[in-house]
Amino acid sequence: IEKLKQTPITLYGKVGANQKLFGSITAAEITTALAEKGINVDKRLIVFNEPIKAVGTYNVNIKYNHQLNGTITVHVEDINAKR
Repeated sequence: IEKLKQTPITLYGKVGANQKLFGSITAAEITTALAEKGINVDKRLIVFNEPIKAVGTYNVNIKYNHQLNGTITVHVEDINAKR
């Protein structure tokens, strides 16, 4: 849980008008980004407060069980900014 708090991730997506994404960020994308940093989380444990459909910074919950929960910071940026 502590490692999750200290490991923000950045995801990129195609952005249209008003900094809105074409589609949304999925639990699978977050799982893949965490795995690249050496943290294995089942995508079914990722809980969104609301769908991520725009550029920005979001706190996403990871629920291991009723007593053990964590939060990860997800930064979403325009894929064109990555180039």
